[in-house]
Parts: sequence; structure tokens; C-alpha cells
Amino acid sequence: ASVTLVDRRAQLLRSLDRDLLNALHARMRRTGIEIVLEEDIESIEVKVHSCEPNAVVTLASGRVEQVARVSICAGWLPNVEALELERAGVETDPMGFIVTDEHGQTSQRGIYAVGDVAGVPCELGTQLYQARVAVLHAAGMEPTLDEHVPRSIYTIPELGTVGLSEEACARLGVPYAVGRAPHPSASMEGGAGAVDGVVKLVVEKESGRVFGIHVIGEHARELLQLGMDLLRREASVDSMASATFAAPSLMNAFRLAALDA
Repeated sequence: ASVTLVDRRAQLLRSLDRDLLNALHARMRRTGIEIVLEEDIESIEVKVHSCEPNAVVTLASGRVEQVARVSICAGWLPNVEALELERAGVETDPMGFIVTDEHGQTSQRGIYAVGDVAGVPCELGTQLYQARVAVLHAAGMEPTLDEHVPRSIYTIPELGTVGLSEEACARLGVPYAVGRAPHPSASMEGGAGAVDGVVKLVVEKESGRVFGIHVIGEHARELLQLGMDLLRREASVDSMASATFAAPSLMNAFRLAALDA
């Protein structure tokens, strides 16, 4: 079955590294997904008592598609109406999300908010980290704040990213270099697996300090854990390039990317 993905934006997943995005788009197109960007849905007409296809989708450009199924993905809004936040004096942003500081504390001292209602990415690992920080701070402790919170996207192939992207470094005016290595699963499985995969390191140009890690391919979340350790230790690619890994292995891709940087 073919799938058409329509989005009004000029780019999907704009915060992602460009190389990961290009690889994901290539894989989607090869599997029969047509990506239509900078386009709006004008109308959807559902034919309840007809044989499939049972919906007619009209785009703003005038293009008409007859389809069997329509899935609308429009983000999320916070479910906070019953909390009567205004009465409590808790500040919200224009979208209704609760405004918090780095500890999850709201505009009212002693009131905390974590997870989806605070507008953070709806990912369990991020929300668990935020909850831990809020609980410790509420108990009068000073929790260690982790600026390197990973992000995973459960596409096929899987995506994992943490730290600065190449585009973010360019915006900040930070001199940087890039190292890339093919995702190792194809060689590990005799040619099968993630043909679109890549492990990418973004590093400071002079020192080689790792700024960001971006992975697309099988087990991207697992590969990301080593990258997060590099960020926390402010490690350089030299230490990674000189390390010895089992080969072929998933982790060996980091050494190859470090050598490329």
C-alpha cells in the first residue's frame, strides 16, 4: 500500500541533524511513502457507505487524493483544565503548557510540573529525568542537572540524537568538524539490515571535543548511550579513535566516525 504524508512545514523534524533527516526521507520514499511538504489540507470527505477507497482528500493546491484511510497527527495539548491553574496562580504559555524552571518548579513556589503538561518532548526517558530533578529539588536537595538529554524517534530506521547538530553549531558560530561512519548492522548481518544508517559525530574543530552524536539505524538508542558518556566527560575524538573495539560491532562505528573527524 502507498502512503502520502502531507505537512504544511518546509521540513519534517526540523530540529534533527540534516544527514539523519535525509537518510530517513530516502528510506521512507523507497518504502512507498510520498512526502508532500508546504501543503495544507483543504477538506476531507468521508464516504461512509461506499467501497474503498472511502475518503477524498483535497489539498490547498487543488490536488485530490482518494484514499482508504486518513490519519491526522497534530501534536498534543496539555490536559490541565481540571487543575484550575489560574486560581492557583500557576503561569501557562499561549498553548496552555505549564511554564517551569530548570527544576520543574512553576511560577508558584512549591508547585512542580513535569512531562507533557510542561511541554517537554513526550518521551519516557526525558520525563523520568525531569521527575527525578523535581522531586529532589522539592525535598530541598540540589539535583545534578544534565544538559545532555537524549532524544529518540521510533521510526524505521530508528533515530537517536544528543547534543549539538551541525546546523546548531553553524548558527552559534562555533568552528566544528564532522566525522561519519556507516551504521554497522549491514556488515554484521552479511549485507542485511540498515542500509541507510549512519553514526555521526560533531566535534569542536581545534580540540576535537565532542559536541553532538547523531545516529540512524538499528539500535540507535543503544548506540547513543556511549555518545552521551563522551559528552558528559567532555571527551575528544582522539580518545575514541585510539580505542580498540570488537569488530564488526555496533560500537566500532564510533571509532570509525572519530577517525573520519
